[in-house]
Amino acid sequence: KRAELKLGKDTFTNAKAWKQANLARYKQILDSRVGSRDQVDAMVAKIVKMANKAIETGMEITKMGKYDRLMTTVSGNEVPIQNVTDAMGRTLRLYAEYIRFANQAQKDKEQGGFGAEYNDKQAKDYAGTIKKIMMAFDRGDANNMNRY
Repeated sequence: KRAELKLGKDTFTNAKAWKQANLARYKQILDSRVGSRDQVDAMVAKIVKMANKAIETGMEITKMGKYDRLMTTVSGNEVPIQNVTDAMGRTLRLYAEYIRFANQAQKDKEQGGFGAEYNDKQAKDYAGTIKKIMMAFDRGDANNMNRY
């Protein structure tokens, strides 16, 4: 029993390694929950719709914020328009990469290639990042829109 209890002692010699392993495991769980391509399509559409609405609102009611930035409202919070447009552009780039990896994974599975697992993992990683951006839009969190 004592040997079983000390099983992980060599792997995690410090708290930082333990934390990194837990974060990696948590990220993998979240990425695997994103689901199908239809869900990713819906998330991207929601982000684009929210960003367009925020930009439209910001241009109708011109308000200057800190450092003379144009401001708008996202989910009830004031955010710079620059953050909204940057996040939307980044989402569209991530979506393009997601599509590329998902298509390649499908092609590899059909052909029996070796890259299917890698491409599927990359597609899920991009889908997880898109989901985090969508959650930041839902919260109106300007700091995290461009963080991921």
